[in-house]
Amino acid sequence: MAKIASLLAALALGATARAHVAMWHPSMFGFNFPNQASTDPTMQKPNNNEPVNPLRNDMNLTVSEWFGHGLLDYPPLEGDFLDLVSGGSIIGQLACNRQFSIYGNHNPGDQLMEYACDNVGALHVMNNFGEAPNISYFGGTSLAIAYTSDISTIQPSDLTVISVNYSSVWWRETAYEIPAGLPSCPSGGCLCTWNWLHEADHTEGYGSEIYNVMYRCNVSGSTNDASVVGTGKVPTYCEDAPWNCTSGPKVPMYIYQADGNNLVDNGQRPTYNARYGFADGAQNDIFTSGGASGGTNSTAPASKSSNTSASAVVSSSAALIVASSTVSSIATAAAAAVSASSAPSTVPTSKSTSSKSTSSKSGKGCSRHRKMKRPRSAEHSKRRRDSGH
Repeated sequence: MAKIASLLAALALGATARAHVAMWHPSMFGFNFPNQASTDPTMQKPNNNEPVNPLRNDMNLTVSEWFGHGLLDYPPLEGDFLDLVSGGSIIGQLACNRQFSIYGNHNPGDQLMEYACDNVGALHVMNNFGEAPNISYFGGTSLAIAYTSDISTIQPSDLTVISVNYSSVWWRETAYEIPAGLPSCPSGGCLCTWNWLHEADHTEGYGSEIYNVMYRCNVSGSTNDASVVGTGKVPTYCEDAPWNCTSGPKVPMYIYQADGNNLVDNGQRPTYNARYGFADGAQNDIFTSGGASGGTNSTAPASKSSNTSASAVVSSSAALIVASSTVSSIATAAAAAVSASSAPSTVPTSKSTSSKSTSSKSGKGCSRHRKMKRPRSAEHSKRRRDSGH
């Protein structure tokens, strides 16, 4: 019996679910899935990987199922906001399970992983742990904002991309630069999304999938209430013709779903970098009036859940290998087409300087993906039953 008990204990320790990656923060919808958000310690679900599961084309997901990962019925606690420091940066916690972020159940002295997961396959990239990553293998991630707090009416087209990190997903601590001069959010805050699209041309694994997570957010720092963030336009592929890149504010890219797509699946995999007209870092071309030059307000961070600031950014751009004729050269050409913005030739990223990797596996993509059953509201489930599904 003692041997059985020991075996069960060992299995429990190793049972943390791993899938892919999301940016974790208490302001996210689904942060405590399958439970609702709670201050009760006994109701916490640190072993949560639901928001990281891919939204694949073979799942035939409708907008209500993929937008915000279908977790809009699992809101954060009242008062929990992701604080966007206008004119500064935030450090996102990218991890393949809540437990692997700073929001997991940790003991004093525990060291967190340096990378977003303990296996490269979950990161869908052909880089290796312990080596300087090649930026050309990353698909990039983005943060987008909508100036509304009404989760019942927000639509995917309401979001405008405000920050991009070319060199992700890779580090657990990942920096997102926020444009200066953003207007303050309305009463009740704003809504934001984190978005990820990855490469799939170098055996990184299944590629026809997106990642989309929703947060309640607020804007602090160098704000300008005279600024107007423009409605996002759909990005266009412009790797070989940077003069044709979509300039100005851009909406996140949606593809591979049953409906709600704004890109056509034509075999060209979209990425958050210069191939689709995005600068690395703050998207300073999003304003239709005002903007960075008009930042006049100075506000303190408003989020009780925020634990980052502009001074917290740790640059490790020297650790990147930028292959010739890849993203860096494209970014230089694209800069001329993107107004009030430039794409740097090297890409800053953030990482933990004290934690260590627990694995050093070669990136070959995921061995398999499960076809997950999406969490749905009772109303949505009823609609599905009534329609014969």
